[in-house]
Amino acid sequence: MLRRERFEKEFGHLFAQYGYGTTIWSPLCMGLLTGKYNDGSAPDGSRLASENMQNTWNRYFGPGKKEKTVEMFKKLADLSKELGCTQAQLALAWTLANKDVSTALCGFSKVA
Repeated sequence: MLRRERFEKEFGHLFAQYGYGTTIWSPLCMGLLTGKYNDGSAPDGSRLASENMQNTWNRYFGPGKKEKTVEMFKKLADLSKELGCTQAQLALAWTLANKDVSTALCGFSKVA
């Protein structure tokens, strides 16, 4: 849901022409789409709070990116509330409803 450029623009013709589907890995984008990062900070114990995830953190919350990301997450939160679901449910539903997705692989770090 966050990184769609390659999927939709580069591969779209393959899906349409050959009827292929694709496997989506991490449809919750390592937890970013769960709502727990909506304020622009990484909760203690979260995956993106660890030092080895700084590149991913900086991709969305680094210099010049945090405000845009927080704004986008707030809009997703509003939409999910309007639809009566959580942000995680919205992201998973978007993935599963996409006609070009055959499989979604989720790598949850915690059951909660």
